[in-house]
Amino acid sequence: MANITYSYNFNITDVNGDSAQMRIDSITADTTTLASLATNSGTLNGLIAPLTNGKVTGRTVTLQIDKAQISSGTAPPPADATYPSVTDGARMSFTNSSGQRRVVVVPAPLEAVFKTDTNVVNPDQADVAAFIAEIIALGLIGGATNLYDGGVKVGHHARKRATRKSL
Repeated sequence: MANITYSYNFNITDVNGDSAQMRIDSITADTTTLASLATNSGTLNGLIAPLTNGKVTGRTVTLQIDKAQISSGTAPPPADATYPSVTDGARMSFTNSSGQRRVVVVPAPLEAVFKTDTNVVNPDQADVAAFIAEIIALGLIGGATNLYDGGVKVGHHARKRATRKSL
């Protein structure tokens, strides 16, 4: 039997509409059910409510499946490439037949994710196509049909600059 690290997250909103997140970390056996985590979250919610002037406006439980160390010896190590920073991203948009939207941002994207010399995500690139197919198959958005609406580069290097030629 193994243990899983998880956290209870509570969004608390004040009278001005500002929100803060309260996070409570814990460890549990891998045999714990989602139903028991939901029950415990409800119990904590009842205990938090009388402690705050705000209102609990959202609750989640987050599971951490694994945690890796960052070093040059890990496989694969972080790459120092065209977009090495997690402040850069490839933002992909999805909608469904009900008009609901979902956005997924891949941090520190490979240059191959984009069409050549553009900031547009290339849905025909093999790895991108496989990712899009999986997001659609997961049914993350309720509705009959999930569709990929396109993607663009976001973040620090969002605009490609013209390269200067040496004279």
